[in-house]
Amino acid sequence: MKYLVEITPPIPLANTTDDKGGPGAFFQHIAERFKPEAMYGSPALRTLIMILDLPTAEDMAELTFIVGRGASCEPRFVPLMEPEPMMAVLQRTNNTPRLGE
Repeated sequence: MKYLVEITPPIPLANTTDDKGGPGAFFQHIAERFKPEAMYGSPALRTLIMILDLPTAEDMAELTFIVGRGASCEPRFVPLMEPEPMMAVLQRTNNTPRLGE
């Protein structure tokens, strides 16, 4: 499955990392292992943002462990879908019963 993944380390760790030359080796390790479609940094949040495919739960767990150990945080995973399958799911769920009705 395709995900948008955000990694935001705590500020003290980000400062220490920057003082020691920056996060290049950490970013490179992630890029080589997971081969993201896109990889961006947000200067406003000091966040690494990637779009990548994680086909199995084991891949997600591996990335979570790498980020936890390497950046002292948990990655934020946002699942992504193409519009057509998303619309098909929406139509299948339109008549779902609602609590309180």
